[in-house]
Amino acid sequence: MSHFCSKILYTNVKALDDVKSAIVLNETERIAKRKMISDNRERRKMEQLRAVLRTNSLADKQDEFQTRINQVTANYCKILDNSLEYKFKSDVRSERLSELTDLVTQQIRQFAETIEIYDTLNHSAQEEIIEKSWLVVKVLQIIHEFNPTERCLTLANNTTYIAAKGDYSELDYTTKIFENLINLAASFHCMQLDNRQLALLSALLIYNPKNVKECKEKIDKVHMELWKCLQSISEMHDDDSIDLFYWPNLLVRISQLLVTVTNMRGFFRDENNINAIANILLFKYQFKSSRNSTL
Repeated sequence: MSHFCSKILYTNVKALDDVKSAIVLNETERIAKRKMISDNRERRKMEQLRAVLRTNSLADKQDEFQTRINQVTANYCKILDNSLEYKFKSDVRSERLSELTDLVTQQIRQFAETIEIYDTLNHSAQEEIIEKSWLVVKVLQIIHEFNPTERCLTLANNTTYIAAKGDYSELDYTTKIFENLINLAASFHCMQLDNRQLALLSALLIYNPKNVKECKEKIDKVHMELWKCLQSISEMHDDDSIDLFYWPNLLVRISQLLVTVTNMRGFFRDENNINAIANILLFKYQFKSSRNSTL
């Protein structure tokens, strides 16, 4: 009887072990199946996204925009892609800030004038596009003076700003401005913008219908043309391969640039920040009084 009971017990235990193994196996299969379903869902989403991007792609339209691309790039290299040097005439901070702002806006205006629409705008619109865009165009240049290895920005008078360590919230206001520039620079660095892209992006930041109260329709027309030019070259690599995801990634960074610069405007309007502002916006400078020339 004992032997019989032991045999039954053994049989039941073995059956239970088999059930447990089946349950474990089934659970493993279920996990694998869920992952496969999830992967397939993500793949379908990516395929749908690629289809949308491919439909809206302008990579094969670059030839249509080549004349405008060449024109804007040549003028950018001639006018904007030049270092600004300046010797301040005044000892007064507010006047120094005006001198610096005038210097930078003059350079931006000179570039804006190379696009034929400028002469068709009324005086108010001409002033508005420069006033609303000069800082973001200049910051776009500054953040491309970035050393990713050292994580630093090249500033005026052979100085550099190295990214701060520690809690951002504990930094002083001026240091936060530099940190914001560093973060922008690091974000844009992976995009590796060339002069054509920098030129077109600078131009469309200037000719933005949001910058003006009047002449919006005129400006919007050239704005959209510049967008198409930029998109067409951004989707195409040097080896003629097409990267459909580069363009949306660039758009995200452009949005980041606009938001960051909007938040910085108060800093660049404050005469008390003239030393830091000069250090950011200029390549080389000298104050009238040698006593005040040290940052």
